[in-house]
Amino acid sequence: MSDNATPLERDAQAALTDYQRIAARMYTLDANMGRRFLADGELVGRTADIAAEVNERSQRLWSRFDWLRRSIERIPSPGPAGFDATTVRTVAPLLSEDVVPLRDDGTPAENGDATTSRVSLAQLASGIETESVDLLAMCQQVDGACADLADRVAEIDACFEYVEGLRRAEELPHDALVDRMRARRDTDVRRALGDPLTAVEEQWLRELGADIRAYAGRLTTLDEVRQQYPTQATQLREQIAALSAAEHTAMAACELATAKIADPPAPRLNPMAPALSGLLMASQGSADVGDWAVVARQLSDVGERLATAAAKAERAASQAQALLDRRTELRGRFSAYTAKAARLGAIEEPATASVHAEAQRLLQTAPCDLPAATRALHQFQLAIQASTKEARR
Repeated sequence: MSDNATPLERDAQAALTDYQRIAARMYTLDANMGRRFLADGELVGRTADIAAEVNERSQRLWSRFDWLRRSIERIPSPGPAGFDATTVRTVAPLLSEDVVPLRDDGTPAENGDATTSRVSLAQLASGIETESVDLLAMCQQVDGACADLADRVAEIDACFEYVEGLRRAEELPHDALVDRMRARRDTDVRRALGDPLTAVEEQWLRELGADIRAYAGRLTTLDEVRQQYPTQATQLREQIAALSAAEHTAMAACELATAKIADPPAPRLNPMAPALSGLLMASQGSADVGDWAVVARQLSDVGERLATAAAKAERAASQAQALLDRRTELRGRFSAYTAKAARLGAIEEPATASVHAEAQRLLQTAPCDLPAATRALHQFQLAIQASTKEARR
């Protein structure tokens, strides 16, 4: 535009520039996927309410934009020579006066319709731009919800494909649970597509997604069981052999303690290795027919019972050895007290000799009464102390 352009020519150029920007916004709104969804979808709930509002407001907006377009078409672009007098008479009122008659609903009045107010072309353009921005934001919210929903459905469908692929690869039998989850998928997706805003807000499909992921996880676990079974079975077999050896050692200690100790009673141990070996053999039968869910439970059962049995064997061996160690300790103390009594000459005294004989009898008797022997040894110690005090007087 020439530097010598008149204010009217500058205003006309600004109006044309504003119109081009607004037209771009309008067509961006019309092409928005959320706008198309709201216009074409069979919607319910909150999304239906938004659709009704957007569709109504959009219809009014296009009516106002059509008036703006027709008005702008009457304004030529200022050329090098500027506007002539006829153009000035035409353009000046459009740019300076309230030339747009409006109905109650804010749409331009046509063909003698009742007019409640008037606004300028600039005010009409500004209102159109503000409204288009507002409506585009609402449509983008819906489009975002649809995209989020599409991601969730895609994830669920990918899980179904994974499940079916794994079932075909492993030649697993048909599972009616998958059919029921597919039926849920179709029902839930239809419901969500009717109201994506609510579906995203309230996390519809979350439960179905969690269920199919869990199912896929179980199949993956079973596939891992199948692949790892030979190695795991070998490891469990070795652990059962180690348990058998530990139980044999523990039972020998318990038998010895039972023979040597009367009170407290030595622990008893029921060996678990044979039963676990049988259960591991049963898992091979389940593996042979491809029932990996049963194999997984059997291997888990063997592993858990192995740990429990190993702990019991260790505890029994420890308790039995503790009883034997206690008898050895008492015998060592008895020998030391006897040597001390002999050195002090107390062993020859009737009172000391009597408790000495009782302690000796209890400690040499098999099986041994440890509490009684402990009390007798204590009496022997007290007798030595009493004899020593008497000798000092």
